[in-house]
Amino acid sequence: MSDLFERCHAFTAKWEGGLTDDAADAGGITNHGVSIAFLSDLAGRKPGVVTGAGIALPVTADTIRRLTAQQAAQLFRVEFWQPLRCDELPPAVALCLYDMAVNHGRAGAVKILQRAATIFDPGLAVDGKLGPKTMAVAKRMGSAYAVGIIANARQRYYDNIVARNPSQHAFLRGWTNRCRAMLSEALGIVGAAE
Repeated sequence: MSDLFERCHAFTAKWEGGLTDDAADAGGITNHGVSIAFLSDLAGRKPGVVTGAGIALPVTADTIRRLTAQQAAQLFRVEFWQPLRCDELPPAVALCLYDMAVNHGRAGAVKILQRAATIFDPGLAVDGKLGPKTMAVAKRMGSAYAVGIIANARQRYYDNIVARNPSQHAFLRGWTNRCRAMLSEALGIVGAAE
């Protein structure tokens, strides 16, 4: 694992937390950020990734309860970090994109990034696909200004969730805190690079 992945995952892991089983959470029982819905889907698409992390199939609630932090990191590296080519991005953008992907899925995270990136390239499609044009713009977004725009786009995403489904308002404060913490961490990365 790259040092950048480890730093970004450490940030995300703090927000994902340990074992939760909140009836209002559509993902179902979750441990270290790995929900039963996510792991079941991954096991159906890529069973070798799941068993390669030392997780026995089939996926059950007990599978989630027994999941370790190291297994979660391994799954997230393969399912989010690598496909989003985070090692190719400015470190602050990699942090934002990775944390958003763990929280919103890859396509959702890319859409948030694309919405922010339209400030730099108004013709950029917001389609959730990390194509060459999106990567080219993202590689230029390592400034404090750019990560601020990414954080604002993410906050609008959260606000829109609550506007569409007011029952999710109970989660908004935590989401907002996570978004602010992401911005702070990303700005720290930018500052360290200067």
